[in-house]
Amino acid sequence: MIQVYTGDGRQTHFPPMGLSLRAAGHHMRTHISCFLPHEWMDAADMATRLLQPYLVIEHVEAEGSPPNGNWNKTTIHKMRQSLKRSREALKGGEFDIVVLNGIIEICSQGIISFV
Repeated sequence: MIQVYTGDGRQTHFPPMGLSLRAAGHHMRTHISCFLPHEWMDAADMATRLLQPYLVIEHVEAEGSPPNGNWNKTTIHKMRQSLKRSREALKGGEFDIVVLNGIIEICSQGIISFV
């Protein structure tokens, strides 16, 4: 099953996080890839520590969307590697849920393609 949660990209979308926390309560494992920085990164790291091994949150070390959309090559590489690890998490069967936070923005900018 695939669920897509979209928004304007300026605010955090909480349904995937709530789904992940509920899943942890049922001993299901969630892998979250955060492609863009967000205001709840510290809280996410704390939740990961408290809910191990049921919650894994990976932050790509990006400093936010550049105003002109010109990402540096290092950040683009990190985003692509994070997507690769997300695919492996999904295919490998180790995780029950995989969340791609910020994926729509970086796809719309042509950084990552699912083709």
